[in-house]
Formats: sequence, C-alpha cells, structure tokens
Amino acid sequence: MNTARIQRSKLHQMKRHYRDFNHPVVLRQSVLLDELINQYFISLKSTSSAAK
Repeated sequence: MNTARIQRSKLHQMKRHYRDFNHPVVLRQSVLLDELINQYFISLKSTSSAAK
C-alpha cells in the first residue's frame, strides 16, 4: 500500500499545481490511484479467501 500512498501524495501535489481536479493530468493520476487501490483490495480478498 506504500505505492498507493505515494500516488495519493502525487495526486494532491498535482491538484495544488493545476488547481483543478478536472485537469487531464490530475484525472490520469486519479485513475492510476484508483487502479492501485482496487488491486490492493482484490489481493486482500484473494488472500483472505485462500486462508479459509
């Protein structure tokens, strides 16, 4: 989840720089962060279901 933390930090830096969450660069970063978070939760699910 460290990678997600780094990407979240980058997202907030970009938002401050571009002053808009609708800027294409900020939106791409947001999508990247969403994908990382989704991968993390999918891996948690598969780990917990494998342990049952």
